[in-house]
Amino acid sequence: MMSEMLSTIDRPKERPFPWHCPKCRKKDVWRDTIRYECQRMSGGQLVDVVIPDLAVPRCHSCGELVFDYEAEQQINARTAAVGNRGGGLIPHASIRIESFSPRPLIVIPGSDATAVIRIARENYDGLLKVSVDGLPEWLTSRVLHIHEIGLSSQIDLSVVASQGAPTGRTVARLIVRGNGVQDEASLSVTVRTPPRPSGKSLWSLLTQRGLSSTDRVKVMRHADPRYDIDELAREGWLEVYQSYQAKRIFECDYVVFFIGTKNFRARFFGVYRVILPPVAANTRPLPPNCPYDFSDRGPNDWFYELEAVPGFEDLRSVVIDWGLGVKARNQWLNKPDDKKKPLRDKTVVAGLPTGKSIGGSVFRYDRPTEPVAEADWDALQ
Repeated sequence: MMSEMLSTIDRPKERPFPWHCPKCRKKDVWRDTIRYECQRMSGGQLVDVVIPDLAVPRCHSCGELVFDYEAEQQINARTAAVGNRGGGLIPHASIRIESFSPRPLIVIPGSDATAVIRIARENYDGLLKVSVDGLPEWLTSRVLHIHEIGLSSQIDLSVVASQGAPTGRTVARLIVRGNGVQDEASLSVTVRTPPRPSGKSLWSLLTQRGLSSTDRVKVMRHADPRYDIDELAREGWLEVYQSYQAKRIFECDYVVFFIGTKNFRARFFGVYRVILPPVAANTRPLPPNCPYDFSDRGPNDWFYELEAVPGFEDLRSVVIDWGLGVKARNQWLNKPDDKKKPLRDKTVVAGLPTGKSIGGSVFRYDRPTEPVAEADWDALQ
């Protein structure tokens, strides 16, 4: 009781929120609970410190962390605990690569592919470090995110093939290390050129890769002035962002997502399956390490559980002409139960001088505004 009283007396009185951010100067700093990882000195050695539920003031505008007395106390206590048991290593601690998908990992020259690796932890809560040994010079790898899922971890690993990379299969070593523990597995990467489609409409490209005329399919263009959409895609947060919607708009089987570019065009991002009916957005919190606040929605907004459909990665260089004057960011692409002629039957092929907007039910290919290898683009023509 006495220690509790002294702790209460010694602790500085907290200023009411919100605070001004020392970085962006906006008055938008609030106390959040996040996952936090750092390295601190303990007992004369550098140790990895992982706090799954650090309560720390964070700016909702720029993401800056403002460490105060309470946050430092949590970090210091965790540092001491980790240092006392030897840098996070507990007797009988282990990590194990449980699964790896897809196998093999298929990547197109000039693009990237993402592998999802599931790691089982036993008595270990330290940092994980991932490396890939044996990749040729035209292949590079980097870790996008490490997510905590119960007693296991999920690692999103990106492999990039350079422009002009030769086709073929490479087997490398995937190594996952912790403090005194590690596991490894074979990583198979196949570089191949995209198949030459028989048709040039968007729908023909999708059906060649698995969609059916009986599927209810919508298309949606990402364009939000509040966020850098390309940055969200690079950092791996675009999938989280697109799950939160202001309206019930994904009453379908699949959604084909595009990223808005210049000149009213849109670049293919991916195909996603709608898993379950939507739930209230405020019942689905963001991942604890997410630096954005996509779930800041009202009670009438929605969260959709979406699952990426593999097999469409080679379409990442496809750009469509979304058209002028388009208001709706989502449109039906294929609606079998609609008496009207579906959008997919009104597509046009590349090379035609004109094409109506998606709102006018016509797609048209155009060359990308972003740098894309000529060979990659010509293979899709």
